Amino acid sequence: MALLRPSVPGPGRAPRGNAERPAAHLRNAVELEPQGAFAGQSAAVLARHLAYYGRADEVMELFESARSNLPSLDRVNGMGSWSCLLNFVEAFYLCGLNEEAAALSPLLGGLLEYDKRWISYDGRLAATRNALAAAAVRRWEEAERHFGIAREVAEHMGNRVELADLCRLHARMLLDRGSRGDHERAAEMLQEALSAYRAFGMPGYAAEAERLLSQAQV
Repeated sequence: MALLRPSVPGPGRAPRGNAERPAAHLRNAVELEPQGAFAGQSAAVLARHLAYYGRADEVMELFESARSNLPSLDRVNGMGSWSCLLNFVEAFYLCGLNEEAAALSPLLGGLLEYDKRWISYDGRLAATRNALAAAAVRRWEEAERHFGIAREVAEHMGNRVELADLCRLHARMLLDRGSRGDHERAAEMLQEALSAYRAFGMPGYAAEAERLLSQAQV
């Protein structure tokens, strides 16, 4: 399932584009999604879309309705269950729902035991989501380790979009941590992400990289 990528607003800023049109299509997908191995991902993809607009209450409502689709480590799980988990972790992180993101960490760790190269239908590596879950609860060294794993895998795969997103998300973590040298590292990553997003024709993500870059250069 392709992820709809909206323009990402900064705090207090209205998003560009029409958030409701893709949201309507995704809600329709939730209603029409059949039972089976792929069930559960539509609600989580919708949650991730809404998270980019800061709509945390709606993200939580979707999570409550989709909770039964989350995977369990004591059974065989379908692709939809894993996609449900992965998208909600990122949605929680984007909304600042840090405790909720951290609560899903054990499931993410179980997924990485199967395959560190695991990638969901939206192109995101499981290691990237593990990094976000660690960053949400300020486990900085763990987040750095998972970002490193994700970058190594993405480079090996030639996954250029994931590499750009890793630069943006890793930089966001560095700005949150704010240790010595973090702003400089973040600025370098964001310049790389910005160049990639412009080349890919992704103006919304380029705008978000520019917003974060302005923070890094303060």
